[in-house]
Amino acid sequence: MAFKSALDDLFKGKSLSFNGASASSDTTAAKVENGENMKSKILETWNNIRYDMKSGTSLKKDSPLWLLGKCYHTKQVFSTDTSHNADDSSDHSNGHPLHLKMFLKDLGSKPWFTYRKGFAPLNGTGMKLTSDTGWGCMLRTAQMMVAQSLITHLLGREWRLSDQHILEQTHLHRSIITWFLDEKNVRCPFSIHQLTEIGVFYCA
Repeated sequence: MAFKSALDDLFKGKSLSFNGASASSDTTAAKVENGENMKSKILETWNNIRYDMKSGTSLKKDSPLWLLGKCYHTKQVFSTDTSHNADDSSDHSNGHPLHLKMFLKDLGSKPWFTYRKGFAPLNGTGMKLTSDTGWGCMLRTAQMMVAQSLITHLLGREWRLSDQHILEQTHLHRSIITWFLDEKNVRCPFSIHQLTEIGVFYCA
């Protein structure tokens, strides 16, 4: 990426001296760390600008809505499981068709892991990265796929977030989400820290 290359050139050697004087090893290390932190912050800001572009959609209101093999449609159902799908165009709740309300309930029950910042620095990346903005999309996608697979396997495809779950299901769902927290902790085996360390190990 041209921007990253230019940034590397900008910071190259900048942290090794100050006002032309030689720095001690401690001062040099501190300046190198400060330079890397500043570089990380600039990259984070740049990626926020790049990936925050607003784009419109051209979806039709009568188009079927598919979510992980389940179809939500006012006219026709193309699903092997139609227990929760029917011609419900005449049934509205809170101003929305019932099929749309059911779709949103299903979508809202899926794990959503997106870019974050401010977590503990990632080891082995060459920079003290505390954000995955702009580069962590594949890791976050993988996390969501694994999390949803675990939820489907342990709780079932029809499981939804609700205030009326039995306590055992609630604890199990929270445990699954905990496994993906951005922490350097053995209780988070699928954290971004664990994934990047595995990647560094196999790419080294």
